Amino acid sequence: ARSSSVSSKTLAAASGPNFGSSQVLFVRPGNFIAALMRFDLTGIPSGSVVTRAELSLFVQSRTNTQPISGRFFEMRRGWVENQATYDLASAGQNWQQPLAAGPADRNPDAFALAPFPASGRVNIDLTDLARAWQQNPAANHGILVDGVSSGSVQYNVTSREWPEPDQLPYLLVEYQAPTPTP
Repeated sequence: ARSSSVSSKTLAAASGPNFGSSQVLFVRPGNFIAALMRFDLTGIPSGSVVTRAELSLFVQSRTNTQPISGRFFEMRRGWVENQATYDLASAGQNWQQPLAAGPADRNPDAFALAPFPASGRVNIDLTDLARAWQQNPAANHGILVDGVSSGSVQYNVTSREWPEPDQLPYLLVEYQAPTPTP
């Protein structure tokens, strides 16, 4: 099954605006800006076993030729797409630390590190997270992506609002449905 239900937004620098309806997600190094994504797994039948889950992101552009790798963190708390900012998870609810950097906001250990291409797709294994979220939907708060680079650069990754369908982010989930009881 292919899910294109990827809620996404960018958290910008202090006191910055909300980017919940932006066509791109911004990924930069230096705890300055990060992207949030959440996935709707409700279409997976109850009792199914997730055998594979792969997030596919499309890098649309970058500000210069400096390379970057995306660091991927599991979120530990809820957030609202059109309200979250650098300081807020939702209206009136601060992150534990700015940029959702607190241990109550996200797992402090990245589950993946992936080099981004200058343009094109990058794929990240989310199998373990998708299994956990399918077994406990209340724990599905999505992921945060920030950048690691030795220089200053911004990579622009398409969001679900991007106008070209073949460049949208998606989560490919393969699962084994439960055997029906006769």
